[in-house]
Amino acid sequence: MSILIFLLPILAKLQTKFFRHFYRIGFNFYKWWTGPPIRITKHIRDFAKSIEPDEWEWKADAKSGGEEHFRFELSDWSSRDSLHIDIVSRATQIEARLILWHQGETFDSGTLISRETDDIHTIRCGPLLLDVREPFRRCRFFYRGEIRNSQNEPIFLSIGGWFKPTSDVRFFYSNLQVNEEILKNPWRILSNFRKFNKQREQKDFVQWGEAFCEIEMNRVAVRRRFRGLKEVRRLSANDREDQISVYFEDGHRYFWRSEDRAQYNSHLEHGIHSHVDQIVRSISLDTPEGVYQPDSLSILKFKTNQGQEESFTKMKHLNKCSYERDDGVTIVVNRFECDRKGSIGYAFISSIIQPLDKKECKQRVEAILDYKAIGLERILRIIPLTHRACQDSSLTGGKGSNLGKLSTIRCKYQVPNGFVISTNAYEEHLKANKALSQLINRINHNLKIDELESLLKKIEAAFHESELTLAMRTELEIVLRNEFAEKLLAIRSSAIGEDGADLSSAGQLESQLNIQPKDVQQTLKRVWASNFRKEVYSYRKFYAQLLTPSMAIVVQEMISNGTAGVMFTCNPVTRDPTKFLINAHQGMGEEIVSGAVTPHTALIAKHNGEILEKSEEILCLEDSQLLELTKVGHFLETHFGKPQDVEFVIKNEVIYLVQSRDVTGLDRESDFELSTEFDSGNLTDHEIYTTANVGEVLPRPLTPLGISVEAQLYEKALCKMFFSFGSTHIPMHHHMAFHITNNRVFFNVGELYLRQWVVLEKDPLSEYTLAGERMISTEMYRQGKLRYKPSHPLFPIYRLGYMIHATLWGGKSTLKTVEFGSKAIQELVSDGKAQRQLENIQQQQELFAKLIYNHSYISSCSSFTYIIVAMLIRGSPEGDLTPEMLSDIATLFGNNSLSVISADVPNALKNIAKAITKSKVQPEFETLEAPNSLKPKIVMILLFHL
Repeated sequence: MSILIFLLPILAKLQTKFFRHFYRIGFNFYKWWTGPPIRITKHIRDFAKSIEPDEWEWKADAKSGGEEHFRFELSDWSSRDSLHIDIVSRATQIEARLILWHQGETFDSGTLISRETDDIHTIRCGPLLLDVREPFRRCRFFYRGEIRNSQNEPIFLSIGGWFKPTSDVRFFYSNLQVNEEILKNPWRILSNFRKFNKQREQKDFVQWGEAFCEIEMNRVAVRRRFRGLKEVRRLSANDREDQISVYFEDGHRYFWRSEDRAQYNSHLEHGIHSHVDQIVRSISLDTPEGVYQPDSLSILKFKTNQGQEESFTKMKHLNKCSYERDDGVTIVVNRFECDRKGSIGYAFISSIIQPLDKKECKQRVEAILDYKAIGLERILRIIPLTHRACQDSSLTGGKGSNLGKLSTIRCKYQVPNGFVISTNAYEEHLKANKALSQLINRINHNLKIDELESLLKKIEAAFHESELTLAMRTELEIVLRNEFAEKLLAIRSSAIGEDGADLSSAGQLESQLNIQPKDVQQTLKRVWASNFRKEVYSYRKFYAQLLTPSMAIVVQEMISNGTAGVMFTCNPVTRDPTKFLINAHQGMGEEIVSGAVTPHTALIAKHNGEILEKSEEILCLEDSQLLELTKVGHFLETHFGKPQDVEFVIKNEVIYLVQSRDVTGLDRESDFELSTEFDSGNLTDHEIYTTANVGEVLPRPLTPLGISVEAQLYEKALCKMFFSFGSTHIPMHHHMAFHITNNRVFFNVGELYLRQWVVLEKDPLSEYTLAGERMISTEMYRQGKLRYKPSHPLFPIYRLGYMIHATLWGGKSTLKTVEFGSKAIQELVSDGKAQRQLENIQQQQELFAKLIYNHSYISSCSSFTYIIVAMLIRGSPEGDLTPEMLSDIATLFGNNSLSVISADVPNALKNIAKAITKSKVQPEFETLEAPNSLKPKIVMILLFHL
């Protein structure tokens, strides 16, 4: 290796074609020797390890805390609609934009800004949500909010769906070819090697997929099957980037990019062509002017790394849009209709242009980070709302931490003075009252209704009879005497998990108003006791929450004789985030929350503050007060990053906030999303699926757990069996053997059978072993010829040898493997403890996958036996089977002396039918109703066959 590196500069200096080619071989050898920066694919022998995502996948398809760029470019061929989603995630804030071309019109969300969140697999930016459920396998995208059309008119838009892969994710620069920039200075061998390797190691992932989604606009819902590209990469610092992505109807996909960086005087071009047969080749563009001059119509010509020429034509310019990001970068997107050998595709040609004077991104959103109390803060019993420890929800509960955050930011509102009785004080109270603690410890999921009700009543009584600790009483008396003497107080619960982003428990726990300081101690115990109400227990059990969470209590100065109300920064009924909904009442807001009074209502447009609806009665708030409330609502929604449910009191023109929490349930999946969550992606609109065989094994729709475990195991096992003939690696992220629609499982005929169309067209025996009849039509064969290359001429011989080996010798050795695997699984689960089984669940899954493969292998032996017998009866290795041949095969297998288990059920039904006929009780039997008899139609079918 060292000698080769020494000789390369000398040879390349001669500048002859031969030596430059030799220099290129050296780099390719280095690339092969070092391997890809990240091993994405798995060898087919390791198929069992490809079921669950690897650790690097969870990190790659996520926010890393730095600067990431996520992009989707999707098109629907039938409607010509397209979707462009661009997301930039930075350390403290997220910037996003959504552009939809729908029914001939352009809709633009404008720049969306939101603060960064802790969940690295969820991106929320205003009305846009991107949720990675399984990295590079299942991703939900959701938009519900205002969008503007070409006339800049606001329109309510809702989009929800799933991005499902039609290819494995690809490390874009992993197969980067040696370019002229590296070859132009052959003497700088080490520098060139470092530059080449740095380019290959760029964290840049691309993946093709299908996005099946539902679009609702102006109360009209339509469904679209978008297909296109997903990018996940580090935010680029290049001066200019130009790229093109196109997905054709026939399944061919192209992605090409060029990068320029003046600081290093560097220019890089690279592209990939994903063939419809899932083979990926690197490409170079011979006509770059078609990209650099995007408005022009031209032919784009590519050349693969194997010297093959590819091209497609830009037929029609459809749309153009441009926008500027917060950091000054200009994005220009052109959309074209393209043609490739009669197949239509929609191309995105994008340019990313840095400004001449680069600037830092503006900090438009103040970060509100979740503070975690440390040291002595964690043992505080009483915490003022202005103390930083009050923002720790584990110490002050949901309501308390929200009020603590509200107290740290300033807008046109005030937070009534108060403090929080911490969860630490609650835990100390339980330790000091052991009888009470013992009662609480008896709560579990298995209690009967009467036992539960009796226990909860005892707990409530025990709370009322308990005594606060001396330390708690002393601290409480000091705080009340110094700050709240002769003031009325509002005392409200703040349990762990209450008023959270997903669940609220609104109105179920105790709130006490107009409490005098001398009554606070007794009121605290009543509020703590409400943590064990029956309805609270049922709510937590239904949503799989902790049954006995710790509880804090908020104590605030009471704002009386004002106008109280609730403001939603989105309509909670219609889930429309473009409107404010305000309910107000002259009195206490608790009366509105509890439903004791009917409040006055106002509906206000968010974009211009127009009052759209207003109660017929004289509203207790003036229009100017309503507009001031909407300004506060805008402020809170921006800072918390989600629509808010705000409780307020207005007194003497001052807005007091007593609560602000996330509106729950806005992001819940629609019926459409729930029914399509586990559907597989379709490579094209012309795929071939069948329920033959698999419909008998899996006749019913699978549950989500069944799809995640059972279907995945079968998918990988079948891929190993069918693709081991011509591939060394197994598909990681997309389905090839199985296809799932509406939780039903289908065989993918194209991938499993038409890949060997040369053999299958001459010898259709495989069709009989799968479906019992011919099932592949002439049109299907034509599609297979267009999609897949002919198999190797020696493949039939290899296939026949494989079948003979599997039939004569493979079955016995596989049975031993099955016995060993079964024993290994029994040893893993013999412990019986759930914790132990969870710890080795990955090992169990791999063993089950291998068992399923061995099961499929043994099952295939019977199919191979059928094929060999059919060949012998047919008398030739090719040709179809006549009815006489099929009858001879059935007779031969029917006279088998061995016991055939799969034949026991039909034989038993046949004997039952004979017995019914012989005993002459058929009329009485037919009158019986299920489940005491078989259905009469089934009986008649059996009798007919007799």
